[in-house]
Amino acid sequence: MGSANQAMWNSFEITTRGRPQTTCLVEHLQVNGRRLYFIEDVPHLSKDLKSAFCRYDITTPDGRHISVKHLKALIARNELEDLKLAPNLNSNDTDLTDFQKMKVSSAQHVFSNTVSSSIEFMDRTGLLRAFLRTRVNG
Repeated sequence: MGSANQAMWNSFEITTRGRPQTTCLVEHLQVNGRRLYFIEDVPHLSKDLKSAFCRYDITTPDGRHISVKHLKALIARNELEDLKLAPNLNSNDTDLTDFQKMKVSSAQHVFSNTVSSSIEFMDRTGLLRAFLRTRVNG
């Protein structure tokens, strides 16, 4: 964490090490009854989310199922075409080796607007079902 963030955390008495109990919130300075929560290294949380997503299927509150198989179908489609729906996405982005898990850029590829739009396009046009049936599951 950079020196500016460390100084801010110190001024709010936020600690994550050295005390028996971690302090990660303070009362909001402007709005009574509200709290400010501090999370160290926010961009890197996306790496943990990507790792979980690559290991487990997700069911949304509205009942839709999301799986890494959808990403793999998009990657398979990209490998066959010159015009790629999600040009920054590749098979390394779903790889969970120690080195690949550490890359923030890989998580940014997975959770990009381009990837979600591409999967939605493939679903609406029937390409997703076809790739899941022939390329990913087969």
